[in-house]
Amino acid sequence: MCFCDGGSKTGIIVTEDFLSALHFCDIVFLDFVSDKIDRNVYLQNINSCISTGKEIIVTHRLDTYLMGTLPRTHQIRIIGKSMTSETDENYIIPIDIPTIVVAGIGESCDKFSVQLAVREFLADRCDSILQFGTKDYSELFGFLPLPEFLYLPGDISKKIISLNHYIYKEVKRTSPEVLIVGIPGGFSYMTMAEPKNFGELAFCISNALLIDTCIFSCYGEEYTIAQINDIIKKASGKLACTIDGVHISNHRLIVDTNAVDDKVSSLTVSNDYLRFPQGTFNVFDKSSTESVLGRIYQMLVDAEDII
Repeated sequence: MCFCDGGSKTGIIVTEDFLSALHFCDIVFLDFVSDKIDRNVYLQNINSCISTGKEIIVTHRLDTYLMGTLPRTHQIRIIGKSMTSETDENYIIPIDIPTIVVAGIGESCDKFSVQLAVREFLADRCDSILQFGTKDYSELFGFLPLPEFLYLPGDISKKIISLNHYIYKEVKRTSPEVLIVGIPGGFSYMTMAEPKNFGELAFCISNALLIDTCIFSCYGEEYTIAQINDIIKKASGKLACTIDGVHISNHRLIVDTNAVDDKVSSLTVSNDYLRFPQGTFNVFDKSSTESVLGRIYQMLVDAEDII
C-alpha cells in the first residue's frame, strides 16, 4: 500500500485470492464496499471463513446490506452499530471539554487516517481520550461509532440535540481530557451533479458541539496559498469554528458528469506527485504531521484547556 500513497512500509499484503489469504490470518474483517457487488459474493466469502474456523468481524453497514442473510454464529461479531436513540429533550447541553474535529472537503480524502494520527499523537500526552470516528470499523481503533440516527431521514434539529446529549453522556461517563470527533463526508455539497446531502452531517455535528479547533482535509490538488486561505475561510464559516490545520490528502478528486453513476470518484497518488503549500501537512509524512499537531496541542495547553 505504501507504493500508492508514498507512506512507510506497512507489511500489508494485497491480493485478489481470498481463499489463499485465509491461510495467513486468524481474524477476517469484512466491510461493505459497493452495492454493485452481489450479496452472494459477500456470503460466499463469509461461509469460507466459517468453514475454515476463522473469527469474522463484519460492519453494521455490510450486515444491513445482506438484509438478514448473515449467518448467526459465534464466529461472527458485528461492529459499528450504536444502540443510542434520539432524545425527546429540546435543549443543548454545553460540553465543556477541549474538542477537536476532523473534517474535510468530501469523501475519500484521508480523514480517518488523520483521526488515527491525532489519536496517536495525543495518546502520549493525555491520560484519556474520547473519540467518535467516521467509519463503521472505528471501534477497532478505540473510537466510538457515531449514532445511527444521524444517517437516517429525520428532523435535523432533533438530530443535533440528540447527538449533543449522546456525546454529553459519554463525556460524563468517561471523564476524558480531550474529545475528538470525525465528520463523515464533506462540509458542503460536492458538485451539482452529485451533492452528497449538502454537508448535512457536518452541519449537525458542528452545531451539537462547541468546537475548539478543526483539522481540515483537502484533496491532493495543486493549491496556491490564496486557494488554501479561501478554503479555510469558507469551511470555518460553514463549520462555525477555527481551522488550525490543513491536511493535503493522497486522493485526487475526479468528476465525470457524463458517467451513468459514480460521477465523483478519487484517485490515489504518491507524495512524490503532490505539492504541499506552506503550513499544510500530509498524514504520511511524520515530520509535517507532528509539527502541525504539536502546534495545535500547544494552543490548547496555552488556553488551559488541556493541563
